Amino acid sequence: MTIKNPTVMPVSWRLVGFETLGEEFSCQDLEGCVMPYSTVTVSLSFQPTRPLVLNKKFVKIEASLLSVICIGIEV
Repeated sequence: MTIKNPTVMPVSWRLVGFETLGEEFSCQDLEGCVMPYSTVTVSLSFQPTRPLVLNKKFVKIEASLLSVICIGIEV
């Protein structure tokens, strides 16, 4: 899966509900940051140990802008 950030601000992302899929599914990164005008590739793996029936399980991606606060101090 590729997450693209076409904005000038860094964007944080996270997968919500991934744990409900079961141990057959794995993902190295469940959250992260996409810098401005960049893409991030997230790899998902499925390794079943037996036949499975998946009944409408959902995973969503939540994304939000990272807020950066800069404080200038003059000496």
